[in-house]
Amino acid sequence: GSDFDCSPPELVRSSPNGPTIFKLFLINISLIGFIGILGNLATVCTIVNAKKNHKEEFRIFSHSSNPLLIHLAICDILYCAVGLPSFGLIFAENYFPLPEIWCRLVAMFRNITAYTDFLTLGLISVDLACFYTRGKCLITNANPYIVCCCLWVASFGLNSINVFNITGSFGYDAINGRCEAIPLWPDCSLARSGSPQYMEECKRMEGVEWYKRGVHIHGGQVIYFVGFWVPFSGILISTMIIWCQAYRKHKKELPASDTHEFHHMERTLILVFLSYCLFPLPLLVMEWSALWYPCMEHKELVTWCCYNFYWWMYAINFVIYFTRNKR
Repeated sequence: GSDFDCSPPELVRSSPNGPTIFKLFLINISLIGFIGILGNLATVCTIVNAKKNHKEEFRIFSHSSNPLLIHLAICDILYCAVGLPSFGLIFAENYFPLPEIWCRLVAMFRNITAYTDFLTLGLISVDLACFYTRGKCLITNANPYIVCCCLWVASFGLNSINVFNITGSFGYDAINGRCEAIPLWPDCSLARSGSPQYMEECKRMEGVEWYKRGVHIHGGQVIYFVGFWVPFSGILISTMIIWCQAYRKHKKELPASDTHEFHHMERTLILVFLSYCLFPLPLLVMEWSALWYPCMEHKELVTWCCYNFYWWMYAINFVIYFTRNKR
């Protein structure tokens, strides 16, 4: 059982269709976990095999970002293997049935892994952009293992404000029913959407300008804002550079057949970059929903829908690789 101070949230009962919706969530998370783990394992094996046995055929795999692509797939595997099952337990049991320390550790590891994933993709995109503008990769002479370790250290540093209970903590979010970054005060002090306390508070907030609304800002929101938007900006700028520079560079330096192969792979990577920007956006918007829609009904259920969309980020890279490459 669980030793939490707050009662487990009965989110399934918050909607007449709640049980059906949560079954769909459970199916979705199982599908993502299956594709994410096996697909990313296949991606790692494919990249290693292509670099080892097919260097001439797949020259793009000789790029210095290649170890980071493998690291990106490993981060996705870890998130699917460790992070997603905690949500599956909640969908199946309607609360987190394990001891609180497990909830805290899982939330901590999942968040650190997620931001390492973001930072890795951001670095890959910037590295490729440097290659097309300067003719030299950003991390050409760097040891890939040291680079990957630095990404994990940076992600831990970003999450340290919650790890060490500075602006928030990791634990059980009893309002939304998940193991996540939470405020330092007990989550049961916050009202669930639709309750009289919630309606009273949100009506008061609607009466003032959005930038003057009192919003409970905790470490998870701060980390998400910084840890997502910095890589997001780097990915978007780098993607535009790669798109503009790739054709001119390849047409000048490579035969037509090689140019076509490079373009195909670059467009594939650009799709991966953009998908990693797209899938977290709804969740980011929901994190700040108190600013733009303080009286949202079924806010917890909408948040869960955003999570179910966001999780596809950890499986979509394999789906893109698989659909765009026949070999």
